[in-house]
Amino acid sequence: MQIKAIALLSGGLDSQLAIKLMQEQGIEVLAMHYESPLCGTEAQDCAAPGRRAAARLGVPLVVKNTWDQIMEAVKHPRYGHGKGVNPCIDCRIIHFSLARRLMEEEGADFIVTGEVLGQRPMSQHRQALATIEREAGVQGKVLRPLSAHNLEPTQAEREGLVDRSRLLGFTGRNRKPQMALADELGLEEYPMPAGGCLLTEPGFGRRFRRLQQYLERMGQEIDVERALLISAARHFISSAGEWIFIARNDEENDRLLEKAELFSALGWGTDATGPVCAVLTEGAPSGRTLGEAADLVARYGQGRGRERVTVTFGPESERSAEEAWQREFQGSPQRGRLLAEKLERP
Repeated sequence: MQIKAIALLSGGLDSQLAIKLMQEQGIEVLAMHYESPLCGTEAQDCAAPGRRAAARLGVPLVVKNTWDQIMEAVKHPRYGHGKGVNPCIDCRIIHFSLARRLMEEEGADFIVTGEVLGQRPMSQHRQALATIEREAGVQGKVLRPLSAHNLEPTQAEREGLVDRSRLLGFTGRNRKPQMALADELGLEEYPMPAGGCLLTEPGFGRRFRRLQQYLERMGQEIDVERALLISAARHFISSAGEWIFIARNDEENDRLLEKAELFSALGWGTDATGPVCAVLTEGAPSGRTLGEAADLVARYGQGRGRERVTVTFGPESERSAEEAWQREFQGSPQRGRLLAEKLERP
């Protein structure tokens, strides 16, 4: 009978190597890639790295969307956050739970991952690995071929489904052994190590918590769509305590316009090309906030060398004629420069 494994494929080097090692032993592999929130802008295809890697390796791929589950874990982590708002252990439990269900559906024998013992401080030490397996219901079913010699044999190894002598004993954060192995196995294309998940970045974490608290005061909860806006635009808190977004480029202009329903008002320069501005507050924004937002639009737009720029604000979405409104302000680039230095930047 053909031995079959479910492989968690991020698209990075380690997960590709783990699959290659299984293929070297003649094991059939079905890869699973998980789309996670905050991998980048919504215009990007979060599953693209997994699809490219699966194509290179010649393995079928199943893509699972974990956005809502991960966001709930970010807000209410059972096992805490890392340096940012990254619930790494909760996140891995979600991924392994999905892999377990896929394993059962496909009649596969075990799960494979590219995890390396000690590589990630929060989720890849022995206690964390054991906790994740227990909570996901996959104890003894997870093979980590890159670090197998430093871990207890899995069920697949004990039953002879996998030749343990052909597995490895990598540990720690040094990437040179993996790169040497890639050369040995003929794996020529793979992404170099990068920054990783936005949730791990301390600056992103601070802004996430601030936006979460801000929305809670408005009786709302942060969700994936609002969290995606954290990494877009310049952010200011007006002197009236209201949140202002100023786009930095055309892509961010489009993002703010596409998510117009999330905001209380949108603004744009009508006599000079410039950034789209969005205001997030409960109810209608104050005139004071709109005036400051107009100055910021003037400061960052192509009319920054003029004395005044006309900025028009309107509602967050199309409304009936009775509810529609527009307000026009004369933004001052000079005042905008002063505000950019004075206002709080969450």
